[in-house]
Amino acid sequence: MSTPASPVIADSPRHKRWLAYSLLLTASLLWAGNTIIGRGLAQHISPLGLSFWRWLLAFGLLTLLNLPRWPAYWRDYGEQIRERWKTLVSLTFFGVVCYNAFQYWALRHSPAINVALVASAIPIVILPLSVVVLKVRPAPHAWLGVGLSSLGVLVVLSRGELGNLLQLSVSKGDAIMFVAVIAWGIYTIILRKAPLNMPIRLSLNLQIGLGCCLLFPAYAVEILFNHDAQPPGLTLGLLLPPLTPNLGVALLYLAVGPSLLSYLCWDRGVSLIGAPAAGVFINFIPIFAAFLAVMFLGESFHLYHALGLGLLLAGVGLINKHKAA
Repeated sequence: MSTPASPVIADSPRHKRWLAYSLLLTASLLWAGNTIIGRGLAQHISPLGLSFWRWLLAFGLLTLLNLPRWPAYWRDYGEQIRERWKTLVSLTFFGVVCYNAFQYWALRHSPAINVALVASAIPIVILPLSVVVLKVRPAPHAWLGVGLSSLGVLVVLSRGELGNLLQLSVSKGDAIMFVAVIAWGIYTIILRKAPLNMPIRLSLNLQIGLGCCLLFPAYAVEILFNHDAQPPGLTLGLLLPPLTPNLGVALLYLAVGPSLLSYLCWDRGVSLIGAPAAGVFINFIPIFAAFLAVMFLGESFHLYHALGLGLLLAGVGLINKHKAA
């Protein structure tokens, strides 16, 4: 007959640390999977369409999960929601709408490995924005980190050939992904300047719902006027592409994994070991994405990918050291 686990062991610092590591790695893996699925569906559904259906499914699922809590949410946070609606709309526009739509657009033109590596440049956008908007004064090694990370991005953008940069021969998808990175940087700065004092599940629910409202008109216009974005067999009345088993499973994964479960895992992991230590796990996203892209998409991992990844990780490590300090 087995004995129950000791509460002392379950609550020990070591147990909490490993639980946090597991949760943070799970979140990073789920976010990496978003890049792989986005690349796999790139020629089957438009970027706006993929964003819209992903977030609509996520909104439905999260709203159902939050249903018992809505009376308490509205009682405790209703006034803040009414007063901070501009902040919520701004966060939604840059984080939910722009970042994801541009990422899926980039995946139409660039390999998943490239897109994941360019996405790793988010810290090099956030730090200068923090200086301008938040009046942060970074340490010298943080700027060194920005320089190393920037060099890593340039290696990826140029595909290891400096001449490509000099001739402005940069992949369209890589350039689009850098626009997505800027959007996420702006999202992060808004959140730091005007943080939302509400549970992550409520904040997610509100932003995802607003995101669907912002995406729907753009998606409808795209379908009606851009026939290149219209997949064969599209039902205009529903704006829904033919629902094959593969597409259904992929959309369900996007709605549950990178849209909901990842954020809940990340939030719990951060609460266990703190934001500075948790931030390091973001670095696993491009590593997981590269591994999954080679395994499932048959992409090639080149020497310039390895060099760019090394420079990015070294730079981000220096920037995170600044944050921890």
